[in-house]
Amino acid sequence: MIDYHQIESRLSALEKLPSLKDNDSITKALEKSGFSRRDFMKWAGAMTAFLALPASFTPMVAKAAELADRLPVVWLHMAECTGCSESLLRSDTPTIDSLIFDYISLEYHETVMAAAGWQAEENLESAIQKHKNKYILMVEGGIPMDDTEHFLTIGAHGKTGYELSKMASENALAIFAIGTCSSFGGIQAARPNPSNAQPLSKVTSKTVINVPGCPPSEKNIVGNVLHYLLFGELPALDVYNRPKWAYGLRIHDLCERRGHFDAG
Repeated sequence: MIDYHQIESRLSALEKLPSLKDNDSITKALEKSGFSRRDFMKWAGAMTAFLALPASFTPMVAKAAELADRLPVVWLHMAECTGCSESLLRSDTPTIDSLIFDYISLEYHETVMAAAGWQAEENLESAIQKHKNKYILMVEGGIPMDDTEHFLTIGAHGKTGYELSKMASENALAIFAIGTCSSFGGIQAARPNPSNAQPLSKVTSKTVINVPGCPPSEKNIVGNVLHYLLFGELPALDVYNRPKWAYGLRIHDLCERRGHFDAG
């Protein structure tokens, strides 16, 4: 049973934490992009439904979004096309989901950061140490392992993707595999898989929440962050370690014509 007061207490505790970003409130940021407070609350209502929460939780989902800048996020890129990030960042008409993603405290993300080379490596190490055991780790892409680990090297020091993802996983509060490549290996792991690309779950013994899709829905990415902000724990997972709230049902199961299909 969902404890309303427990969530209220958690959000109150988060509110007391300092913002990790020197920016406008999410409301002002949305207004600058043409979204009204009403639009924001409509979005919060939709996200409440997506998370399978009662409608009465809508104000708390909105509050969680407003506090998203209290949660540091480290995002790593492995063997992939960066499509998961690009689909979220390069929309012609930005949605509230993509703007929420901008509002989150992204401590490291190679696609959007200005730093490169030595400075980028220093930024990653600094973020991991500064927010040790307090950050959300999101990893995009399959990870070459074992004898072919060197097929993916990153940065000025030439560290392998396996080394970086393992180091970041060890110090993360929660770990999300973003996209099919990171969740299950993806096209990199297709036969004959010369690089021996593996999913993130093979790198760490910690629980990895898979958010598959090519690319995954932006609502599934943002929704998982909101879930953690609300509950401070991982969502219920299915047999494939996917969040049940996002992957528990197929669109086919909810189709209004499903009865005709079943009837043949």
